[in-house]
Amino acid sequence: MIWRQTKSRLGKTIGSLLLISFFVGRSIPVCAEASRADVIPADPMSLPSKESGTTSDAKMLPVISGLSRLEEINRQILLQEIALEKHSINYRHYHNVQGRWKGWRYFLSQEGNNVLTGAGLAYQLAERARIFKHPYILSTAKVVVTDKQSGVRTTALRPVGLLQHPSRAKLEAGAYPQMVGQSLGMCGSALELGINAYHRHQATRVGYECRSSIKQVKGYKDNFERLFAERDAIIAGGSIAADDLPAAKAEGKLLRATTTLSLQEYEDFHVNTRRNRSMQDTLYVFDISRNAAGVAGNIVGLVGYHEASGYLSGPASVLVTISGALGALMPVAARGYGKLAGERHRRLIRRTLGKCNVCTMADYDLDRKNLQRLIAQKKERGDTFSEKALTLLGTYEGTAIERFEQEELAQRDYRAGVRAAQQNIIVGGVTGTSKVALGVTGVIAGYGLQTANHRSNDLLVPGTIAYMSGSWLAAADNIRLRVVDEMNRHRLTKQGLMPAQVLAARVKMLDEMDRTLHATE
Repeated sequence: MIWRQTKSRLGKTIGSLLLISFFVGRSIPVCAEASRADVIPADPMSLPSKESGTTSDAKMLPVISGLSRLEEINRQILLQEIALEKHSINYRHYHNVQGRWKGWRYFLSQEGNNVLTGAGLAYQLAERARIFKHPYILSTAKVVVTDKQSGVRTTALRPVGLLQHPSRAKLEAGAYPQMVGQSLGMCGSALELGINAYHRHQATRVGYECRSSIKQVKGYKDNFERLFAERDAIIAGGSIAADDLPAAKAEGKLLRATTTLSLQEYEDFHVNTRRNRSMQDTLYVFDISRNAAGVAGNIVGLVGYHEASGYLSGPASVLVTISGALGALMPVAARGYGKLAGERHRRLIRRTLGKCNVCTMADYDLDRKNLQRLIAQKKERGDTFSEKALTLLGTYEGTAIERFEQEELAQRDYRAGVRAAQQNIIVGGVTGTSKVALGVTGVIAGYGLQTANHRSNDLLVPGTIAYMSGSWLAAADNIRLRVVDEMNRHRLTKQGLMPAQVLAARVKMLDEMDRTLHATE
């Protein structure tokens, strides 16, 4: 597990991002001849209260040297950075709630829909195929026979062939399971849509509504800019010795990369959660709509069967066609709307926060290694460091590993989302178009062959076969996805790679860093 892998490192590397702030501040003695100009009074520093992005009461720092002031600014930057990371993780947690049994609930409702629909269609197909295969039945009829010689007329029973018609009672019996199945699927999607709305309400109550969250992050970014401006002013003011400037500048560059990655991470978390939730909710709305149209079509068809009215088969088939079209469009429309929602929120973030500077993990790792190289050079020159500075020196390694693991998690989520979307588009397209096939044949039969029952039956047989095949395909694919999901869940849980596990390990590491930084106050 990730936490077990990093726990041994935490014993010697707690405090994460502070590393060089202690190195620079405690490893280089301050010149005793420092003039009064080197003494910079502290500005009031605002620290995040709890984790919310607001600020606590400002407190005046004592008058300290430029180098010590630089160390304090580094500590403040790291505290703000930790609070921002916690905010990002909590935002993702509250807006991406996927309960342990959510997959099973939705699986049962959709599987019930597909199985019952397929069973009802199979029953109707059996009746229609019987007539399709044996259109005529032998019967007897009384006929009048005239003897040619005597002219005497007599009656006799002779075999005749009569056209058969499908049993309306059997067709009606086959429609009931379809109506129940689609009602079940509609209720399952409505339930999940309502649960999502409840979770969204919960997120708003605890302060993680989208716009308020962006405002809180804006407060973090403003604090970063103020602290970095003050840090740059100290370095430019000449209070740092020339030999120490390369390390101080390298540390600043690494701190900027750290804050940039955190802001990028928040933007990605925010956009991805909004895109996924919008896509999911759109799928539910489309599923409710298509099943509602299907249920309405079943009800109209049942009335037609019961009253032996061929004029209702046309309207019923129109509703079936609409339901199938919605099913075919559902995965494409949901994915498209999810992307639009994600881009809308990205523009909203950038209007408030501005466009983040681009920083990759490769850039971050390069800055970290450059700082380590400068430290190694100072050691070769015989410079001494405090034990605390040496301990904190290794924390960048742990932080880098943690960030690489987070990036791997994000990439895995992205790949899984792409695969799921592609599979939904394929299966949804096949199932929807098969239902459209049944609806179109029903429209032709209902409006053009109202009195030609046998010809209508011949036309409806291939449509019924198509939709029945699509329903059973969806049922089989639903089972496959459920099995794959459970296998992946079991494997990732054993490895400690479930998103909740990765984020929980990260929060623990951030808490340890936060406690260490506050202990040095």
